[in-house]
Amino acid sequence: KIQYIDLPIYIIFDNARYQKNHFVMNYAESLGITPIRLPPYSPNPNLTERVRKFIKKKVLYNVHYKDFSGFVSAVNRCIGKSDSEYKEEMNSLLTLNFQHFNNTKIKP
Repeated sequence: KIQYIDLPIYIIFDNARYQKNHFVMNYAESLGITPIRLPPYSPNPNLTERVRKFIKKKVLYNVHYKDFSGFVSAVNRCIGKSDSEYKEEMNSLLTLNFQHFNNTKIKP
C-alpha cells in the first residue's frame, strides 16, 4: 500500500563533504527528492551531537588510554555520571534551544 504518494519529499543535507557531491545532489533530484542545505554553521547542533561533544570533552581531552577497554570504561563512567555529577551541565546542555532556518533556500 502506497501512502502519501502526492506529497513532496525533502532531504536535509548538513554540509558533510560527501553530501556536497554533485552525484548525490543529482541522484536525489532524479528521484524527485528536493535537497535542502543547512547553513554552513549551526550554533545549536542536535541533542545527540551535543551529548557526543560533552562526552568527548570529559573523556578524551588530555587523556591517553592504554587500550580500547579503558576508553569504553571511561565513556560508560561518564554516561553513568550524567544524572548525578554532571546533572547540572547536562540539563543546560539538553535544552530545546534550536536555531530556526526561516531563510533556508529550497532548490526548485
